[in-house]
Amino acid sequence: MKGNQTMQLRPSENKIIRTYTIDPKLYEEVKKCADKKGRIISSIIHQSLEKFVQASI
Repeated sequence: MKGNQTMQLRPSENKIIRTYTIDPKLYEEVKKCADKKGRIISSIIHQSLEKFVQASI
């Protein structure tokens, strides 16, 4: 991916399921913020990983 392109997953695409550990207090704070803004935590993580990769290129 170059420039301002973002990766878009289609429902038919395979996804990887991973398990990570996170501090319970941090999770609760993230959950509250996500709920308040109507966001899904997995989407927040996905976008954060995309930004990390773009910043690392």
